[in-house]
This record gives sequence, C-alpha cells and structure tokens, in this order.
Amino acid sequence: MSIVSNIALISINATMAVQIIIFLVLVWLLNRIMIKPLRLIMAERKEHLKRIEDDIVKARRDHRILEEEIRLQEAEARREGLKIRQDLEKDGADTAAQIIARAREQIAAQRTATMAEVNQSMKKMRAEMEAEAEKLATSIMEILLNRRLS
Repeated sequence: MSIVSNIALISINATMAVQIIIFLVLVWLLNRIMIKPLRLIMAERKEHLKRIEDDIVKARRDHRILEEEIRLQEAEARREGLKIRQDLEKDGADTAAQIIARAREQIAAQRTATMAEVNQSMKKMRAEMEAEAEKLATSIMEILLNRRLS
C-alpha cells in the first residue's frame, strides 16, 4: 500500500502567476478608477472646508471689528447728543433769562406808568377834594354863623 500524501494547499504553477497578474491589474484599475478620484475629492473637500473655516474666522474677526466700530460710533453719537442737549439747555436758559428780563422791564415800565397815572389821578383828586373841602368848609361856616360868607 502506498500512501501518497499531498500536504501543500497551494501549488506554485502558471495559474498562480496569472492570478497574481490579474490581481495586480485589478489593484491598478481600482486605484486608477476609484481610489485616486476619491482621494482627489477628499482633498478638494478638505481644502473647501479649510477655506470655509478661514472665511468663518475672517467673518468673525470682521464682525468683532464692526462691533467695535459701532460701539465707538455709538459712544461718539452719545457724546455729541449730550453736547447738543447741553447747548440746547444753555440756549434755553439764556432765552428764558432774556424773556424774564424783558418781562421785568415791561413790568417796571407798566408800574412806572401806573404810578404816574395814579399820582396824576391823586393830584387831580386832591385838587378836587381841596375845592370841595373849601366849599364844604364855607357851607359849614355859613350854617354855623348863620350868615353868608363871601
């Protein structure tokens, strides 16, 4: 009895060389058709994401700069508004002081005119009262003396 034992699972022959060549061709084709384009697309996406991130960083920086400018402009506007308000208040106070001064002058003028008119009326009344008093005194004396005074 003869036992032939074949332990080798892989035998090296021409089919193995053909299979290796087919495998290498397949790897080359897969690399050429799938892997390189995928790597290019991945690189483009990575570059695109990098540009987007850079744009975001730049936009945030610009946003901070604009916020600072707006804050400065707002502060300047508030200062200008406060200055204008103070100027208006000062102008209003000056105008009010002028109006009050004119009113006081008019009051003083009216008081003077009224006092002059009152004094004139009092002089006239005194003159009339003196004349009346003289007539009355004469009448009383005539009545008391029972005779006519000339």
